[in-house]
Amino acid sequence: MKKLVSSAVLALGLGILLPIPLHAQCTISEGSQGVVEAKADSRLEAFECMGRLHGRYRAEQMRILRQTARGRLAAEKGSAFIKGDFILRLLELERRAGKLEAELPAEDRRLLESYSKGVNAEVAGVSGFQGDPWTPHSV
Repeated sequence: MKKLVSSAVLALGLGILLPIPLHAQCTISEGSQGVVEAKADSRLEAFECMGRLHGRYRAEQMRILRQTARGRLAAEKGSAFIKGDFILRLLELERRAGKLEAELPAEDRRLLESYSKGVNAEVAGVSGFQGDPWTPHSV
């Protein structure tokens, strides 16, 4: 495992190495179970690094899951999702997320802000990606 300052390499199970430009100092590795791990000098840097990884490789999945939680999937995927959207809106997940966010301890808020910063930095470079910026509330 190698420590990298301005970039990292993601090792995939197929033996493919992908360069990932990062601004946080961290080490990316894949464990024996195929789980990608980020190690950094601080928790804030590790969270930003993981946010960048998720933003790079999971942006569309994250966007769809966020739209699902908001009860807004039918608007883009069609009427087959209206019933699910209705049920999810009844759960008021966005309102509840806002309440939980307001009660977060300062350290937890900083970690989620760092993660969001990493996600946003990566999705900004994804051509054609559309979606609201990530915040602690949306995470």
